[in-house]
Amino acid sequence: MAAHLLGCACREMLEEAGAPLQDICLASVVNSIRLEEQYHYVTIIMRGRLDRTRSGEPQNLEPEKNEGWTWTRWDEFPPEEQLFLPLAGLRQQGYHPFRDTQTQH
Repeated sequence: MAAHLLGCACREMLEEAGAPLQDICLASVVNSIRLEEQYHYVTIIMRGRLDRTRSGEPQNLEPEKNEGWTWTRWDEFPPEEQLFLPLAGLRQQGYHPFRDTQTQH
């Protein structure tokens, strides 16, 4: 199953941003529930590095689904209520993408 997740992460980044990844790994799994909205998603979060030997900056290849790409410092994100619910949940878990994930719990 891990190989399928890695392949999916690579494929999605290429399709949506034209950005090849390297050093991909599982970052977290987030269970997001909002009963009042009948919203329940389990989201698999993968982490990787942009392969700058093959590409420059990410591009918005799906403008009908995505407003655009911007680089934002992890500690300068908008308030949680403005974030995609699984991303807000990931931050609530204490996840930080630039720390060693082996020591996070």
